[in-house]
This record gives sequence, C-alpha cells and structure tokens, in this order.
Amino acid sequence: MMIYHYSKLPHATIDILRPYIDITIHYKTRTNTIKALIDSGADSCIITSGYAKSLMIYDDYKIGEKTKVAGIDGIGDDAYSINFEIEIKDLLTSKKIIEMKILKSKQEFILPGQNGFFNLFTEIKFRKNINEFEIVL
Repeated sequence: MMIYHYSKLPHATIDILRPYIDITIHYKTRTNTIKALIDSGADSCIITSGYAKSLMIYDDYKIGEKTKVAGIDGIGDDAYSINFEIEIKDLLTSKKIIEMKILKSKQEFILPGQNGFFNLFTEIKFRKNINEFEIVL
C-alpha cells in the first residue's frame, strides 16, 4: 500500500491539484519515467501519440492492434493497442504489464484507466477532501 498526494504538473499555468503519479514505462530497450493522471473515468489506459513519440517509445503510432476509443461524447476515434511494462514509483513489486491505447494527438498525456490499470490492484482510493489517494497491491 502507498499513499500519494494530489499535485499539479510542473509546467501547469493554473493551480489545480490532481491525482498524478510517477510511472516508469518500459518498452523494448527504452525506459521513461513520466507523470500520469490516474483517471477513474477512463475506460482504458491511454497514451497520446505526441507523448509516446516524445518519449521515443515508437516511430509510428500505428503500431499494435487497431481499435476504437471514445471520450465523454461517445464518438469513437482510432487508437492502437500495445503492451507496456510499467512500474509505479515507491510501490514495491508494482511492475505490471498493461495494455495502452495510443491515440493520435499532438498533446502529451497518459491516462491510466479502469481496464488495464485499476483492475491490477486490490483497490485505489481517492480522498479529494485531503488531496491524497491510495494504491493497494
């Protein structure tokens, strides 16, 4: 079990605290540690093509199995599923293989969602009133 505190991104221009966590992504011979927004509203784990490219995870975002993802508007967009090995900072034995969907976008973000992230852990608790969240293996 590990307790984390809500934070803002270093480059953020407004002070909104969110449940960010440091995640190390391993893909082939590459390793990158990034801040990811834990998103209980996301059905899948999403990484944008802009972020994946800036992390040098791949050269062409159209790798993996083609699938669809939809936002709150319910309109599907093409995405490509690929497996990554991840580790969560400060959480012992947290190395897991997750399926992430690469979504074409120039924006740079990663959203660990319900299927592929939340279901790997015993529980994830959000306590917004005190700006912390807990992940239990």
